[in-house]
Amino acid sequence: MNGETRTDLPFPVLPGGTVTFLFTDIEGSTQLLKQLREQYSTLLDEQRAIMNDAFATWGGHVVDTRGEEFFVAFPRATDAVAAAVDAQRGLAAHEWPEGIDVRVRMGLHTGEPWVAEAGYVGMDVHRAARIGNVGYGGQVLLSETTAALVMDELPDGVSLLDLGRHRLKDVRRMEQIRQVVIDGLLSEFPPLKSLETVLPDAAAEKPRHNLPSELTPFIGRQAELVQITDMLRNPSGRLLTLIGVGGMGKTRLSLRAAAELVEEFPHGVWLVEFAKLRDPELVPQHAAAALGVSAHEAGESRTIGDVLTSYLQDKKLLMLLDNCEHLIEACAEFAETLLRECPGVVLLATSRENLGIPGEQTFIVPALGVPPQTLLLQELETFEATHFFIDRAVAALPLFKPTLHNLPFIVDICRQLDGIPLAIELAAARVKILAPEQIAELLQDCFQLLTGGPRTALPRHQTLHATLEWSYNLLTEPEQQLFTRLSVFAGGWTLEDVEGLLSGDHLSRTDLLENLSNLVDKSLVSVSHNQEATRYGMLETVHQFASELLAASGEAEKYRGRHTDHFIALAEVADPLLRSADQMKWRDKLDAEHENFRAALRWATASDHADDAARLVGALGWFWFLRGYWGEARRWLTMSLDMVSDPEPRLRAKAICRAGGLELIQGNLDGPPDLVREALDIFTDLGDEEGMAWCLNLLGQVSSWAKLNLE
Repeated sequence: MNGETRTDLPFPVLPGGTVTFLFTDIEGSTQLLKQLREQYSTLLDEQRAIMNDAFATWGGHVVDTRGEEFFVAFPRATDAVAAAVDAQRGLAAHEWPEGIDVRVRMGLHTGEPWVAEAGYVGMDVHRAARIGNVGYGGQVLLSETTAALVMDELPDGVSLLDLGRHRLKDVRRMEQIRQVVIDGLLSEFPPLKSLETVLPDAAAEKPRHNLPSELTPFIGRQAELVQITDMLRNPSGRLLTLIGVGGMGKTRLSLRAAAELVEEFPHGVWLVEFAKLRDPELVPQHAAAALGVSAHEAGESRTIGDVLTSYLQDKKLLMLLDNCEHLIEACAEFAETLLRECPGVVLLATSRENLGIPGEQTFIVPALGVPPQTLLLQELETFEATHFFIDRAVAALPLFKPTLHNLPFIVDICRQLDGIPLAIELAAARVKILAPEQIAELLQDCFQLLTGGPRTALPRHQTLHATLEWSYNLLTEPEQQLFTRLSVFAGGWTLEDVEGLLSGDHLSRTDLLENLSNLVDKSLVSVSHNQEATRYGMLETVHQFASELLAASGEAEKYRGRHTDHFIALAEVADPLLRSADQMKWRDKLDAEHENFRAALRWATASDHADDAARLVGALGWFWFLRGYWGEARRWLTMSLDMVSDPEPRLRAKAICRAGGLELIQGNLDGPPDLVREALDIFTDLGDEEGMAWCLNLLGQVSSWAKLNLE
């Protein structure tokens, strides 16, 4: 290791990584002092004892006290809220002198501060204090970040009340604030003392954005954030593209910048995620779906792109086009159309290359700041890369702490990885089984193998690829097999999907869950929870790497075939249920798997599996109709019917019938009779009465609408 370090400095004992701050203050303390005079000190001692007891019970670290004020830090947000609830209950139950009420206001916020010798440093500290300042005695207020972490694990007798969005003093972004409602205690208070308020009723009339909640703290990059938001505010530049290699954090930075600007666009901020989309022709449809624009108005003479452009012509909004690189030409054409036709639309794009259209501004996303070779030890954790490593390490192993011994190795890891966030996260996930010293040594060996010598001037995309290889090589063989086979999924998957894919591998559910859980722990697979199901996925960079490994293994065709079989079965189960009382449930389920259906159709049509393609388009026809995906449906139906091989007659008839119905829906009354008659002939020969009924129904509609004499 190079560089100067000092080992005689005590390292801060305050919790690092993700921390929840609690600020408290007695309401009307000056008036109480005047009223009680010398008895006020006794009251203060009793109040402090109640508060300290609650904080100690839930693992709080008292950072500072000033008079009647407390500043406390908790490693877990749920513990911080539990401590606040216990403190309020204790204060309410205590008998105070002269029958007075001692009411304490409390504000909580979760963030990623820097730990310095003097305590905590960073905007998260100020945000927590400002939240506390706008409340009233007896009131407990939570930031949006803290609320998201605790809402599913609240103490008994506790609920949350949405108080709307508030502008706080010296804080740029408005904060969504929720009140902790404690059974049996005061719950009604005056409006918060913020600079500006958007009440939840008003905000709920129409959503202002579809940005996801931040599940992990946003670390560093404050200067970049200011520069990006300033560029987007400049009316002369309506397209800004953030450029960088995979894993550099373009998406996270763009989401935070977009969140900063929600209040500045009257019609909101809207995220369009392209990472899971593979078909360039679906770019306008994908964007329309993200904005909630119905595709039903599209038809023969009006595309979904036309519908979306018309909708946006009088709107003033920011649209975030995320992960454009694999659809670069389609995204560029789409963006250019919006800039030309919709004067109030501002675009923020992320890509590995620029879109290359007139008026585009670009911003190269830098790596996280890495400490230089010579730096005092107590300054190391303030750098973005080391701060990020420590945060991710604590997430993987809550007992992990930076020490005088391991910090130099953490710095070495971050330097070797060029400050690339994804690479650092993959390395940090290994602290569960390896010490930072071991991780640094293994990485050095990995890079020497790659470069044939010392680690020098390796391009950043190769650094990330080498880190992925290193992380993959540390997996067990069953974990490696699962990792590569999961790459056949597109747009994520459920546990049931994986079980369907691996049904022929004789793998027990217990082993599958263990291996999948290990991949999540090692940051190679992500997990998201909603009311319907738990879904898994991969970052696009990781997915591409896994796909390359699957192709090299010679197993790609086998598992892509299984993937197709599984989703054919799902579509065929869902088809009749889309015409039942459970229609909404099954429509949403197919929506969640739409990218997997598209992937299956791409494989079936490209590999001339005519029966598979026909089964899928036949089963998905009603779903496409309900969702208004008529242009996409027509394209898949045409491709499936034009394949070299012919599908089994019943499958071909169903696909032809769907194609005829689609033409009819879109107002084309010339083609449907011929298509439907062909399907009717096949169904008649097969004695398929249900198929015959569908065809006759369609022919009747054509006759009614076009007044044709079909005799």
